[in-house]
Amino acid sequence: MRKRSELRQSQDIGGWLAVTIANTADDEFAPVTLWRLSPVSARPSLGEYIRQLWGRRHFIMADARAKAFQTSRGTLLGRVWLIVSPFLDAMVFFIIFGVLLGTGRGITNFLAYLVIGMNFFGLLQKSLTSGGSIIPGAHNLLRAFAFPRASVVISWSVRTLLDFLPTVLATMIFIVAIPSLQANDPRVLPGWTWLAFPGILLFAWLFSVGLAFVTASLTARLADLKFIWPLIGRFWFYGSGIFFSVDRFVKYPTVVELMNANPGYQFLAMSRQTLVYATWPQLTEWLYLAGWGIGALVIGFVIFWSHEESYGRER
Repeated sequence: MRKRSELRQSQDIGGWLAVTIANTADDEFAPVTLWRLSPVSARPSLGEYIRQLWGRRHFIMADARAKAFQTSRGTLLGRVWLIVSPFLDAMVFFIIFGVLLGTGRGITNFLAYLVIGMNFFGLLQKSLTSGGSIIPGAHNLLRAFAFPRASVVISWSVRTLLDFLPTVLATMIFIVAIPSLQANDPRVLPGWTWLAFPGILLFAWLFSVGLAFVTASLTARLADLKFIWPLIGRFWFYGSGIFFSVDRFVKYPTVVELMNANPGYQFLAMSRQTLVYATWPQLTEWLYLAGWGIGALVIGFVIFWSHEESYGRER
């Protein structure tokens, strides 16, 4: 009862203040009940923040579907470029590294090995190199409305996944349809191990979402980082075994350990095991990739939430 009376009293004070301002203000000004206003970018508690995100799940999915495949709009081939472009990149790398430099020696079904590496790594690399543009791209929206800013990052990540799925399907068809370049290499055929790939893709995507949270948050507060992420992304790309095998470095155990600790390499290695070599990943590999995916998501989300009030500010 005491809380209700206090609430009623505060409302009476607010109403009296609004009437007083309206009576004393000039005609060219409109009265505003300041006691009803709250900061647009105020940061709620972590639990409340998650609850608000869940309440906006339909908006997140609708926004992601509406903006999916935008990079190919306005072109003659349209969405075909989403599939063709990764294979054109793979062809260039095959000519340079596979034919001219011979990095594929000793790798069974090197063409399928290379295509999976080129096409699948883009899901992770894009979160690092493009995640910094998420907040600046939604600057006007963030300044105008009060909502969990993480919605923008999650929507962008879902859209990236939707753009990636046609490439996954095309890659699976490609590795089955294209014969091996070596006569003694076994033919790639769909098998039971392919059923493990959706789980691998899920953990890799969770990792990419966490990475997008980190890059979006840091770049929003230090814009110069947008020039640094592509450099790190290229180093990560060339160090993840896209066109070579870790077996090349058996004499250098430190290099092997660093590559095995790389979540990008683990994602590609497990994808190749299930899709090309018909092998089930070991439990330790599952736990490692799941740890990276869930851990990156949680840490990235907390980092992003902790700076919620800074997004959308004029700089």
